[in-house]
Amino acid sequence: MSGLTPEEAEWASTLDSGSRVAVIGCASGRQVWGLARLDHNPIGLDLKPAMLRLAKTGKGQGRPAWICGDATQTPIFTAGVDAIMLGLYVGSLFTQETKRDSLYREIFRILRPGGSLYMTFQTEQLLWQRARNRAGSLISDLTGFPRNKHVRPAYSLDPSGRIFLFDYFYYTDIVMRRTLQNNGFVQVKIKGRTVACIKR
Repeated sequence: MSGLTPEEAEWASTLDSGSRVAVIGCASGRQVWGLARLDHNPIGLDLKPAMLRLAKTGKGQGRPAWICGDATQTPIFTAGVDAIMLGLYVGSLFTQETKRDSLYREIFRILRPGGSLYMTFQTEQLLWQRARNRAGSLISDLTGFPRNKHVRPAYSLDPSGRIFLFDYFYYTDIVMRRTLQNNGFVQVKIKGRTVACIKR
């Protein structure tokens, strides 16, 4: 199981040693064990029990905590963590505005004032890349048809004329910055498809 990406490691190095870091949508636990190796105290949270069982098989120093639960209603105490890592797939799942608001409210609740949030978000470029990967060799043409400002269904026709539909939510940099600022975060720094910010 690999450790943190260079971008994740750079962010983690800005945290105080021994920081409590909630990894929301921890999946296989890569980020959790990577943070443990840097002497932090990570908490891995995922909705799927099977993913948590897989995550716990990772090896590394420290003894991470594990929680099976909903990202919008965690059992973590208010202001109970120093930092949060939010996985790409968690953000991508919250395509409905009310669910996104619930997610950001929960993140803001459990993160202490001055705490740091790091997340990977889905850009339009990544959306098309994932759509192409899923269609594989069957894809002959891929065109976006705007449904609203930030959600686009992508249609593809294979040689037999079947239609593939990919409906993903993605953020533009402007929308991501505004969303975080509206939810109480400052010092928003966006680099590629990653963003780091501080709770006001």
